[in-house]
Amino acid sequence: MLYILPPIISWTIGYLTLALLLRKTRPPVTVLLFLGASAGMGISAALVFSSLVVLGQLSAVYVIVLHLLLLVVLAASAWRVLPAGERLPLREFKLSDGIGLAVLGLFTVPVVAHALLYPQGGWDAWSCWNLKARFIFLGGADWKNMFDPLLWRSNLAYPLLVPALNVWSWCFGREPVWGVTLANSCLITFVTAGTLLFSLKRLTGRLHTLLAPAWLLSILFVVKLASSQYSDLMVGNYLLAALTAFIYFELTGGRGWLTVMALMLGALAFTKSEGTLLALLTAFAAVLCRALQ
Repeated sequence: MLYILPPIISWTIGYLTLALLLRKTRPPVTVLLFLGASAGMGISAALVFSSLVVLGQLSAVYVIVLHLLLLVVLAASAWRVLPAGERLPLREFKLSDGIGLAVLGLFTVPVVAHALLYPQGGWDAWSCWNLKARFIFLGGADWKNMFDPLLWRSNLAYPLLVPALNVWSWCFGREPVWGVTLANSCLITFVTAGTLLFSLKRLTGRLHTLLAPAWLLSILFVVKLASSQYSDLMVGNYLLAALTAFIYFELTGGRGWLTVMALMLGALAFTKSEGTLLALLTAFAAVLCRALQ
């Protein structure tokens, strides 16, 4: 049961962070929840990475304490700054939102079933992401051995967001259990599909936007990649979140959305080498778009 806590903590941190940043524009609670999930995963990965930088190795106590301190600070800030109805605006949750979540849950079932075939991930999800996570979690001060040239097949230059995210959940136990990697692959899929659904719903006001994530998750090849090759899906998730934030900024003029976009692009750059390039190109395109207006 302890392994359920890390995603909940990350999701709450991300939600509170975005609720404070976007308090003037007041986006729908569903948009806030799913973008908050992406923000929370990125923040948690950064806190794990900070342990490697500051202490030279992973310290589960350090990582957990940092998360709890950040959670307390954000909760206190939200309590002080946000009106009572905006801390968790459940009144804004509509029947159509419930239908959307139910459909997302239904279409995530095949992903979970397929992920059981790849509990440690497939292809470079295993040889890169989850192998590096084990180096970080089990290697102590020798975690940098993951960069040994002998392990060149593990894509030594890849950033560490996905491994750090797995390590964050392992911090609540004593060993790198396979259930964490499986659950995170399904969670990433669910968050990406939810971001697509509720962002489109916010922009169009139509429930038939359900067709977009439903169509994607009905394709067997997408299900296979989402459950076993999920690092690429994480790239797509943060690119989608960054573009969503920029579109909302264009529509509302709320500068908080630019901060959210920067947060998502920072996480995108921490996913893969391709993610770093995409983050730079997206930032350049956004600046160029504003300059041409």
